[in-house]
Amino acid sequence: MRKTVKILIMASAFSALMATTAFAARINSVDIKAVADDDAPLEAGKCVDPYFYTNSHNYSISGVEDLDADSSPTRTHTYEITLDANDGNRFSDNVNVTYSGVTEVTRKRVEDDGYTLELRVEAYPYYMFPAPGNLHLDEGEERAKWDSVSNADRYEYVIDWTDRNGDDKTKHGTTSSERVDISSYIRKYDDDRYDDCEIVGMAVRATGDAGKNPRTADGEWAIIGDVDLGDYDDDYDSWSDAIGRESNTSGSTGSSGSPSQPSNQNGWIQDLRGAWHWNTPNGYATGWIHDGSNWYYCNQSGTMLTGWINDGNGWYYCDASGKMLTGWVNDGSNWYYCDVSGRMQAGWLLDGSNWFYLNPISGAGGQPYGAMLTGWQAIDGNTYYFNPVSNGTRGAMLVGSHVIDGVGYYFNTNHDGTYGRLITG
Repeated sequence: MRKTVKILIMASAFSALMATTAFAARINSVDIKAVADDDAPLEAGKCVDPYFYTNSHNYSISGVEDLDADSSPTRTHTYEITLDANDGNRFSDNVNVTYSGVTEVTRKRVEDDGYTLELRVEAYPYYMFPAPGNLHLDEGEERAKWDSVSNADRYEYVIDWTDRNGDDKTKHGTTSSERVDISSYIRKYDDDRYDDCEIVGMAVRATGDAGKNPRTADGEWAIIGDVDLGDYDDDYDSWSDAIGRESNTSGSTGSSGSPSQPSNQNGWIQDLRGAWHWNTPNGYATGWIHDGSNWYYCNQSGTMLTGWINDGNGWYYCDASGKMLTGWVNDGSNWYYCDVSGRMQAGWLLDGSNWFYLNPISGAGGQPYGAMLTGWQAIDGNTYYFNPVSNGTRGAMLVGSHVIDGVGYYFNTNHDGTYGRLITG
């Protein structure tokens, strides 16, 4: 009886050992992750590799090689990753690979009788734009200019200036070109005289996604003069801080070894930097996009833009949500009018029964192109007056008799081509 029990116990122990050994010997699935390497320096203008890691005790990453170390930040780099099986484990020939922070796994190969797994993956590097060079103010052309930054699709700028009353002002904006109109910040027109304003300082930096690379950080600032960046000075501590929270691409090769990608359906998606894109099965859409309700505009990189946009045919305004606006538009500084197609208008505008005048010459009167003008205006040799008061008819041309600053005036009421003109004599 004891002998039988002993045999049963030994048999049970042997079976358990064999089961444990069999379980430990086969790795059917591995998982790799790619995140920001916060030990890497924040160096602008250079690609920085992601940090690849795994949480498993059954295998570990023993080597990573960037096969495209000198390539552009606008495309994914190819990384060769070597994984070693630990503690006598072996990789299954049909091992499944799951991943995050990687766009796809293009190859997997089991070597050394299953003790080594070689992967070839595609992943974006981390990248920060360098500061634009040659930032300067061209007061003759009334423009601020700077050199183009490779792969940048837009620029962010901050202008600190002093108006004619000596008050400190700040202008923050973005542009897709390497220049900004500064006419409004160096002079103001009032009653046939120019009053000097002064730009105290200016800063500009490159932004965008470097050709759809979601791991692109806003660039370093180029600064002239004395400018207070305030909340616009990010002062990054690490790559994680520079990029922000990542919504990494994830997927799986499947047990067959054929890479599979997340489904690409039409619709808005947000990248790691918070920029929005209209996704299609063929990639990010560009140009004007109608989502069934509203119009939006995406640049050549597929990034949705906001604010003033020049598509080559005219100026359009998209609000903070990206939606194109029509009718009267206030951009925070001036009123403008965009027709039913969204294009900004200039010159004379009849809205209802009121006439308005939208600045047809950039910088005239210290106002940008298309801005609604108020007060006294000399137009084509005639004098008009446009309501400067915000009472529901601001900007409307006055006709008939009016008292302005204590003085009586009469503006023509005849619809014979002289409507609204100041009558003198």
